[in-house]
Amino acid sequence: MRRFQIQIFSPNGSLAVIIDHPFKFFMSKMELRSYDGKKIGEINQKFSFFARKFILSHDGKSEDLKMESPFWKPWRFSFYRKNNEVAVLEKKFTGLFNEIFTDKDNFILSFHEHNLTLEERLLILSTALLIDITSFEGNAAIRMDFKKIGL
Repeated sequence: MRRFQIQIFSPNGSLAVIIDHPFKFFMSKMELRSYDGKKIGEINQKFSFFARKFILSHDGKSEDLKMESPFWKPWRFSFYRKNNEVAVLEKKFTGLFNEIFTDKDNFILSFHEHNLTLEERLLILSTALLIDITSFEGNAAIRMDFKKIGL
């Protein structure tokens, strides 16, 4: 629910992307901006009783991509463009010790469509961060290490 900002830096140390999450009591939202403040897009959570749903858009009004995760597959998050699956985020089991005693999570993000734009890939990656924060972290402090991301 709290307001926060994530800053992603390029390998040479310059600011590349800023992700803003405003205070929201219900239905999370994130806005992506480039280093110079230009809006890249936004992610809006939609209400659903038995699934997780997010709408990803460049302008905040149209639906460019959507993410759905059915109730019976709580660790698989599929991204769609016009009912075609373009990417999948999966939370992987890290071992019994890690699952019980730590907040460590491992996710695998797979792009199935190779002609996604950079902005769409950034929206999908940001949605992955939002899913981890809203679904798996609770009130714990969050530390994310990005070693190599092929965007």
